Amino acid sequence: MENGNCQAITNRAARRNRRSLQKRWKVAHIRQARGEFFRLLLERLSGRPFFRQSAAGTAELEHGLTLILPGIEAAGPFAQGMVDGLVGAVPGAVQIFYWGIPFPEGYIPNLIWLRRNRAKAAELARIIQCYQDQYPGRPVHIVANSGGAGPAIFAVEMLPPDRGIDGLVFLGGAISSTYDLRPALRRLHKGIYNFYSPRDWIVLGIGTCLFGTSDRKPHVSCGFVGFKPPAKLCDTENLYAKVHQDIWRPALVDDCNHWGTHGFSASTQYIRRYVAPWIAQSARGTD
Repeated sequence: MENGNCQAITNRAARRNRRSLQKRWKVAHIRQARGEFFRLLLERLSGRPFFRQSAAGTAELEHGLTLILPGIEAAGPFAQGMVDGLVGAVPGAVQIFYWGIPFPEGYIPNLIWLRRNRAKAAELARIIQCYQDQYPGRPVHIVANSGGAGPAIFAVEMLPPDRGIDGLVFLGGAISSTYDLRPALRRLHKGIYNFYSPRDWIVLGIGTCLFGTSDRKPHVSCGFVGFKPPAKLCDTENLYAKVHQDIWRPALVDDCNHWGTHGFSASTQYIRRYVAPWIAQSARGTD
């Protein structure tokens, strides 16, 4: 009995120590992200190029293309974290599509300027079609964080009926939770992978109710409560069966240091462990 009590005390101490280390990592992560944003702002004010990345090579493009859309911050550590989670874990090239206005003035316009966001979505749709013309049959995926969910789904909807891509991933997406997904789902072979978190209530709950979602609705977002089929939806094609949703759970803190708040919606570890395998699946395969 004494040995059992000692073991229980040891286990509790180990859990406390692990959680203390995790909290320190969380604080360090937030400080690093904040410092990176300030560094980018200083670079921009000094006239250096704000959007920059290496062009994908033909050898990479031959095997597929994954396009990343940052949130309303336009560029920064979150987008790079998404790249880091995917490179080497998914087939083909991984490229960022810079759709937003640079911060600081871009934050609110990137969320509410629907006309511009639809224009950027049309640009993205053209990029996808040009890639498919040059590399027919290769897998194409889009991974969108937060406000990037709007231009991402608009672009998929703009593809011609005879065109489509393999999958669309939302990480803490700012699209309204009752958005009609059917037009996009008709152009998605595997469907939509949506990660949402009830802990993201400040940005994707209160925030989008006050300022509106990317589709301009004063509503809670799919990144907060998940997608809910609109009322009186007639889904005779059973398209919503292609909506795959993953909710944040406390185990993700230990599993991949994902705390469920908006600053972690583009978690590199989560993307590497959960999103990359879904992208790497055969485009016409089953989940």
